[in-house]
Amino acid sequence: MGSILSALSGGVDVSDVTIEFKNDVPPSTEEKELAGVADELISKSAEIIRKIEAYEDCSAVVRTAISNPTPENESAAFKAVKERVETIHHFFQFSKEIGRNCLILMLT
Repeated sequence: MGSILSALSGGVDVSDVTIEFKNDVPPSTEEKELAGVADELISKSAEIIRKIEAYEDCSAVVRTAISNPTPENESAAFKAVKERVETIHHFFQFSKEIGRNCLILMLT
């Protein structure tokens, strides 16, 4: 097995490395918690990706409210902008969560 790793490692001698897949070691509590965090991020990412793909700007609604300022147009523009801000905030919060948890995963 070591010679295979040596070939893949770019010439670094790892011939004394042994990898054993037969003895299954149960994960520690900390490893289970980290796996749970990673699974949660992965499951959230599908929703985030869907929202990113479906994201549309609201410039037309805002332009209409500016060019024809009626209570209805202004309300529609405010609602559209508010929804986009909430969506972008959701993206931002998720990116912060990824950053926090990736740091934990790398340092563990």
